[in-house]
Amino acid sequence: MKKTLAAALALIMALAAFTGCSDKDSSSGSKSGSLPTSSAAQTGGTAEPVPSDKVLDVMGALTGDGGSEVIGMTKEDFDKVTDNSFTEKTAIEYEDGGDGDIYAEFSLGKSDSILGGRVALGKEYDIVSTLRFKGGKLIKYTENIRNIEKEEADKISETFLKAFDGKLPEGYEQATPVEHGSKREVGFTKGIHDYCISMNRDKNLDDEYYLTFALEKYDERYGM
Repeated sequence: MKKTLAAALALIMALAAFTGCSDKDSSSGSKSGSLPTSSAAQTGGTAEPVPSDKVLDVMGALTGDGGSEVIGMTKEDFDKVTDNSFTEKTAIEYEDGGDGDIYAEFSLGKSDSILGGRVALGKEYDIVSTLRFKGGKLIKYTENIRNIEKEEADKISETFLKAFDGKLPEGYEQATPVEHGSKREVGFTKGIHDYCISMNRDKNLDDEYYLTFALEKYDERYGM
């Protein structure tokens, strides 16, 4: 039964990727995560890197290492646990579409690892995080590396899989990798009401590769 569910989820993931439904908020250089409204207010702040001790360990709650379960967290609670480190004043880009719908990009500075140090990058990269709130609740969190070599992106993707394989709650399995043109996605899935945990490689409009880790709920990602 588990294998059947995993296969079905993998098929849905693949179909969604090919139709452009996946990775709506990837850091492509030309942002693809715009809010669904033409009246969204676009602003930006200092864009100074968020202090490393204010960056939440978003995978800690899933691996049993502690930390807050951030997906579903209200904007007020998120600001509280991060000491207001992710606000309009510190954002690279900030779009407020009203009714609690917010898309924002933040610099995490240079680092040689991501996701609480669990995924080594081999060298230092500039890391950018994006937050997407819907109705006042966080529905998607990403960490992104822009302008990266294709081979390095694929190595990091494999490191990501090894770092979390067997470390997630029971029922999570590796999804079938999706490859189509410049796009390659790997990750973990469980069920349509659980998390979709992915690492996506693709090209931006400047023909540069980028790599995006994303944490979101499966049903929210695919509009179920």
